[in-house]
Amino acid sequence: MKTNPNNAESQGDKAKNKEERSPFYSPIVFNEYASAKPGQHIISVATRSNGRRQVIGKIFRKYDHEAKKYLYTATDKAGNEIFPADFNLFALKKKFIENEKNLAPAKQNEITKNAIEENSSREGELKEVRNTRKEKSQEIER
Repeated sequence: MKTNPNNAESQGDKAKNKEERSPFYSPIVFNEYASAKPGQHIISVATRSNGRRQVIGKIFRKYDHEAKKYLYTATDKAGNEIFPADFNLFALKKKFIENEKNLAPAKQNEITKNAIEENSSREGELKEVRNTRKEKSQEIER
């Protein structure tokens, strides 16, 4: 069976690093809802990390009768306004993408640091358990 050299090149392209991805790639995900009642958010903003999505903000829409346009506001999970209100939804989304590192949930970073510290302390315990098991198995064999 012959291999197609063009196919091999395309497979190599698939294995690009995150830094080499398309300029359109962003770890920010916008989940848009088809309908929302007054006071409900129309878009939830999440970030991708370690294969999981964590909500970092919400976008609300309110109709401005004077300008006859929708006014979009961005808030964090607690309801605090992150960016100033804007009539342009795409500009607001762009602000999320540009400031994604500043908006990453700090609590999650602390949780992962604590988990790493706990795991490193448990490694010593696991080594002790392994050593005692080896010693017991050697005693039984004698």
